[in-house]
Amino acid sequence: MDRNIFDRPVYALHGIPVDAISTREACEKLLVSIRAKSPCFFTTPNLNFLVACQTDAEFQNSVIDSDLIVADGMPLVRIARLLGIPLPERVAGSTVFENLRRTLHSPRLSVFFFGGPAGIAEKANEVLNQEHLGMTGSGAIYPGFGNLNDMLAPTMLTSINECHPDMLVVALGAKRGQAWIQAAKSQLNATVITHLGAVVNFVAGSVARAPVWIQRIGMEWLWRIYQEPGLFMRYFSDGKAYIRILVKHILPLKKAQKNLERKRQNYLPSECKLYVGINRLTLRLTGSATSEILPLLRANLKNVFDNPPMAVELDLKECTYFDAACLGQFMLLLKVQRNRGQPMLITNVNAKLQRLFELHAATYMLK
Repeated sequence: MDRNIFDRPVYALHGIPVDAISTREACEKLLVSIRAKSPCFFTTPNLNFLVACQTDAEFQNSVIDSDLIVADGMPLVRIARLLGIPLPERVAGSTVFENLRRTLHSPRLSVFFFGGPAGIAEKANEVLNQEHLGMTGSGAIYPGFGNLNDMLAPTMLTSINECHPDMLVVALGAKRGQAWIQAAKSQLNATVITHLGAVVNFVAGSVARAPVWIQRIGMEWLWRIYQEPGLFMRYFSDGKAYIRILVKHILPLKKAQKNLERKRQNYLPSECKLYVGINRLTLRLTGSATSEILPLLRANLKNVFDNPPMAVELDLKECTYFDAACLGQFMLLLKVQRNRGQPMLITNVNAKLQRLFELHAATYMLK
């Protein structure tokens, strides 16, 4: 991890960071990682992820800790558009995988499948090797439905490493899959590691993906229910949660944005400055922390890497507002500090800013 992490076009989207990139850009970033042998934890949150992150801190941490995060779900894209967050499109993990699969590469990308229903990973592996396109199957493991420790057995991890895959596709269910990746990634030599639960079924042919026109109108969830009726209750529960998120968080946040625009002339000039102490770095924000000060904010955050690992304080005493762009950078800082084994502290949060953190579903950052 280096200072360039703060160049990521990340925005805070209801408590998690999301990279504002297209499907094509996501494919390019994964290919760059593979060619450079630079490890990449690729996460594709959908509405179910967004809901689960509100009650499961470890699951939320797995998203924050990811190296590339895309909005795999039209509800996320719709929320972003309501708030003016410039997500160019829905970036489905299945589409990213399929684009890489259908594009010729030299050498071909090697893929290892871990998980899925019994026999399906092996079938997906065979399919890749039979079609001679952009990917080759390097191996597959069906780990069963044991506990996480059983799936982290050294023999199992060694079997994956012996195949030296460019991409490891995990299919264990979102929560278990993300937890497994978090626990195993430091012991694996796969370059890209990602949980793409449905991909193994799509490749094996056991489940058909929705036609492109259904994907484009945002109704793929209905096709999934048609294919897998057992998903109905999950989608129904997520749908109710989506309405709550809109009413309790997104619409009030939209109102706060409009109030900012109306009263902007009354706010202090926006600026940020990093102060170096003996045991702590302090970043003081003044005025309205919006996209306008992103270049200055990024420059100050990059300077964190010019100092030995130590606590970083975000002093918001003179801050009047922050938007999804700046909050996204704070989330990247949280990832950096965790990686360095140091705390990130947010201080002098008044009632108005506390409310903003609540609307962004990001009060966990204040603990």
